Amino acid sequence: MQEDCKENRSAVLKLLNGYHLDNFSFPSGDVTFGKVALSRAYRSCRTFSHGLNGDTIDMSYLLANPIYANQPQIETLIQENARAGSWAYLLYPRCCGESVTFWMYPRTV
Repeated sequence: MQEDCKENRSAVLKLLNGYHLDNFSFPSGDVTFGKVALSRAYRSCRTFSHGLNGDTIDMSYLLANPIYANQPQIETLIQENARAGSWAYLLYPRCCGESVTFWMYPRTV
């Protein structure tokens, strides 16, 4: 896995004029492999585990929440985030064919 990630970062660096891949999303949310090793190579790693990233945040195990352009669901997540004092939450599409959506709240983080 580490070698694959290294090759991907190298290819992106060449293809996108020096752009560095700093963040990782565990394939299918599977964190059983390489969490510690990958945390050394990336600033953050996102899982498929649901929840808010609150008091103690593990940047190599960021929690995420799926959305489907459902306005009430998005509003509820924002309200829960504000009540909990969480610094961020991540939203992602369920299907690989959909476009990727990344949200943070508050946006100043």
